Amino acid sequence: MAKRVVKIAVAPGKAGGPAVQQLSQYGVDVNKVTEEINRKTKILAGYGINNVFVEVEIDEDTKGFEVKPELPPISELIVKAIGKDMGSHQAVKEIIGDISIDKLAEIAT
Repeated sequence: MAKRVVKIAVAPGKAGGPAVQQLSQYGVDVNKVTEEINRKTKILAGYGINNVFVEVEIDEDTKGFEVKPELPPISELIVKAIGKDMGSHQAVKEIIGDISIDKLAEIAT
């Protein structure tokens, strides 16, 4: 049971193109892989994240696959959620924004 891990960078919720097409050489159904990547990364599109790395683990015998997105740091998601490009340069002294408990819970899950 040989497994291969392929790491690709995709736009969250909009996977496709050459990055995903390279998986066809391993015999997997590229459309199903694309759907799974988009389903698992769709929530990140709302945070303004441009690219996310995804590991696709391919079973070379059965041509089955498992998609494992690498999530960006939580701090980056929080900063994007409050509408900023970067955090404070004076931690504790400077407040750069507010975030609702609901949004914070969404990020945490």
